[in-house]
Amino acid sequence: MKTLRSLCCLLPLLVASRALALVGPQALTVGEGFENPLGFHDPSPAFSWKLPEGVKKQTAYQLIAKSAKGDCDSGWVVSDQSVLVTYRGPTLGSRDRVEWQVRFRNESGQESEWSRPATFELGILSS
Repeated sequence: MKTLRSLCCLLPLLVASRALALVGPQALTVGEGFENPLGFHDPSPAFSWKLPEGVKKQTAYQLIAKSAKGDCDSGWVVSDQSVLVTYRGPTLGSRDRVEWQVRFRNESGQESEWSRPATFELGILSS
């Protein structure tokens, strides 16, 4: 019975700590503002994202991109850049599909959750 009371006391704390989790980046785009494009034209894309409301500053980001050619993990990059971040993964070719996500650290060093996955698929790049 004592254990049950202890768990009941901890439950609100666990719920509250989850509510305090820093929401991940939003509005993920590739290139000049394309959301999940098909037939994308650039085999060296650039990624952009928006910080959630209330975040004053990004101090670092981590971006992962997965494709049939291989996975790319930037690791933590100390940077406030969140617009047109250059892709640094394996060379992409026609019809390659990439899924990517990003997270950031805020001005207090707190890590956000991962963004929802975004995708793009390249078109036919040469004839």
